[in-house]
Amino acid sequence: MMFSIDGRPLSRLEDVPATIFGVVDANYLPTAGIPVVAGRNFSDSDRETTMPVAIVNQAFVKQYFPDVDPIGQRVELGAPASLIPQDVWMGTERETVTIAGVMRDNHNQGLALPAAPQLIALFRQVPKVNFGFKDVLVRSDVAPEALEQAVAQQLHALDSRLPLSEVETMSEYLDDMTAVKRFTTVILACFAGIGLLLAVMGIYGVIAYLVAQRTQEIGIRLALGAPQSAVVWLVSSQGLRMALAGVAIGLVGTVLAARSMTSLLYGISALDPVTMGLASIVLIAIALGACVLPARRAAKIDPIQALRTE
Repeated sequence: MMFSIDGRPLSRLEDVPATIFGVVDANYLPTAGIPVVAGRNFSDSDRETTMPVAIVNQAFVKQYFPDVDPIGQRVELGAPASLIPQDVWMGTERETVTIAGVMRDNHNQGLALPAAPQLIALFRQVPKVNFGFKDVLVRSDVAPEALEQAVAQQLHALDSRLPLSEVETMSEYLDDMTAVKRFTTVILACFAGIGLLLAVMGIYGVIAYLVAQRTQEIGIRLALGAPQSAVVWLVSSQGLRMALAGVAIGLVGTVLAARSMTSLLYGISALDPVTMGLASIVLIAIALGACVLPARRAAKIDPIQALRTE
């Protein structure tokens, strides 16, 4: 919704600020678990006959009041009448609210996007913008399934014409919100697993081939008194070099693909150093594991038999 700030006249439509807007009741923030970080929450004293108040989030303050205390600032909902006489939401009328508090940012654009500026007001104080479907948020220690009928009865007691549909828990809501991205992540994980398996098979095959090619050399080393551990390291080091080269190429590819992966991640950067470091260590460990069997076979080569091999 477009709005204007008292004391900041606007002359161009493109300069009109906008925010996510919603109407709630006085219990919304405690029920949703969103704390107030400045000012106050809505209260029972905020009635239809008192001055309408609003609560904004931290992103709203950062964008529109970076150097000013937002508490007490007046905001007119809707585009300025001087620029747009007929606002798409407000029509020809406007509603002015006073900022009473600042709430902590929440994922109001989805889990993968940063918080956008948001303003909420009491529906009983701004009935002109109280339109559209409403969500009823219930917090309880009781099993959600046991509450559905009780909530429906309360709504019907208020108005028998009020329907109750699309009842779901917060976990189900989040699952629905992330279903597509989770499916994409599972597919990518499957391809990554197949790629890892092929890489392990490839490293094993290459090391086994190199051992076969260097049978005489290994036999000579053993005949001259080289310990089996030295032979194991000789063979494993070749696989380690290939693994390090592959990890380096993979890290470069991760950096290049970081932007496209951002939308699939929640609460973590695509270039998180801890995650990338652990993944690299795991990949190197798996690659070394693929070298173990050829390396142990090389260490057990009979020097006499190896020297007779052409």
